[in-house]
Amino acid sequence: MDLLYEAASAWQELTAFTYRITYGKRGVLHTITLKFEVSEFCHLAGFQYMNDIVLPFRFSHAKAVDAALTGRITQAHIAKSENWEAIKERLTAITKLRQALDTSFSVYKFNPGVLP
Repeated sequence: MDLLYEAASAWQELTAFTYRITYGKRGVLHTITLKFEVSEFCHLAGFQYMNDIVLPFRFSHAKAVDAALTGRITQAHIAKSENWEAIKERLTAITKLRQALDTSFSVYKFNPGVLP
């Protein structure tokens, strides 16, 4: 299957969720909120590294997900970039992001002063 399509589909699903990660530092709780906007897909997918190729049509950042999902831009188009390997890694990470965020995990106290 087309990796760009898979990443765009995964990103579109992520836009329906907000993740809150809570951590403590020096006895104070802090919260990190992750919200995924459609317009952010271009940057996280690595489109800024495709300046060595011409895509079949112009589109705004907000329309990139739609362009990938409708097949107006495909993996075959972007794989022509010299930076394809770096872009491919980003797209693969996007496809696995929701699974990683939905996994329960705990981080315990870490004291770097105890290390040799």
